[in-house]
Amino acid sequence: MPFDLDELTKPHRTNWIALAAPLSGVEVLIQYASPNDSERFRRRLRQTGITKAGETEPTDGRWPDYLREFCKTFIKDWRGVTAKRGDAEDAPYDSDKMAEILGAVGSAFREIHEAIGREHDFFESAGNGST
Repeated sequence: MPFDLDELTKPHRTNWIALAAPLSGVEVLIQYASPNDSERFRRRLRQTGITKAGETEPTDGRWPDYLREFCKTFIKDWRGVTAKRGDAEDAPYDSDKMAEILGAVGSAFREIHEAIGREHDFFESAGNGST
């Protein structure tokens, strides 16, 4: 797939990523994070007490809060998630429910976190930290 140069100037790039087992068939729309976006996210975590200054890991007992903030910030939609077995329609995206899923399936959180991190590295190396 070609890369369009106008992607560099878009304020918030998004992309659908397919998740691996045990969530095969589920896709999430992630919003990539520029270095500035990542810093705002880290600052919000510190201000709300989810993390402590200078630390990236949530304080004891705050992992569910971290996941909720992560999902509100970086995951914008899903496909392949239904309200109950047998439903044909996707359930409306719910960041709190997505946080529950990521809390239960740590490999999915790692997949999404790594995808967002790769884009962060791209922005950093391309000199586009302000997007």
